[in-house]
Amino acid sequence: KEFVQQFENLRTLNLAVTQTRRIMPDAFEDCPQELTNIVISGSRELVLPSVALFRNCTRLNQISINNCNLNTIPGELFQELTSLRSLTLLSNNLTTLDANLFNLLLNLVALDIGFNPLRELPEGLFRNLFQLQQLYIDFTNLNHLCGQDMMHCPLDISMNYYCGRFTKSRNIIIKKI
Repeated sequence: KEFVQQFENLRTLNLAVTQTRRIMPDAFEDCPQELTNIVISGSRELVLPSVALFRNCTRLNQISINNCNLNTIPGELFQELTSLRSLTLLSNNLTTLDANLFNLLLNLVALDIGFNPLRELPEGLFRNLFQLQQLYIDFTNLNHLCGQDMMHCPLDISMNYYCGRFTKSRNIIIKKI
């Protein structure tokens, strides 16, 4: 908490390859007003608190949490981030996602959940993502998407997969790249 407070004009915070294993619930309580990007990567077995961690980061438009061996992400973590436009959860160990995880990310345009062993996504996961245009599900174990949640999205889906057959739900166009 004290570390972040020192930098009132900080725009990008990159916590790469750190020994951090746990982020405290109040770590971003006094978030610098200019902070727009947060990158957390390479932290083995990171544990995230079950709170709206970034709620005081009112200008935050990009979050990347990559290569942190996350098994789960608390459903409350991204609440109150109305300005967030890009979220990357690449290369973790996510097998499931909370149905409310993206519920209040009303301006999210790009979402990358690739390189995670996800087998299915809960119904309702995309229900409020009206601005979502890019969904990256590369190298997951997904074999279908629920089209009803995504009918309102002008969506371009990027996916590669090792094996299995990917089936499309109604009104979802899958582009194999």
